[in-house]
Amino acid sequence: MQSTLPYLSLAIWVPIAFGALVLGIGNDSRAHLIRVLSLVGAIVGLLVTLPVVSHFDPAAHGMQLVEKSSWIARFHVAYYLGID
Repeated sequence: MQSTLPYLSLAIWVPIAFGALVLGIGNDSRAHLIRVLSLVGAIVGLLVTLPVVSHFDPAAHGMQLVEKSSWIARFHVAYYLGID
């Protein structure tokens, strides 16, 4: 099944982006902001995985929610994600 939205990429990169943001602006003087930002990141990370769970068909065979794009064309390297 080919997906139109990059559900798997969002499930991977949203928590990484929020973690980098928290790491970049975090210090003891902004503890409340960091806690709120961490909570928002966790909730957004959960929300982007819900479509993955709802679109997954356990009866289907083969790859599902496939995302594939050329990354480094010269070396034939591709960004390829899917659930098997």
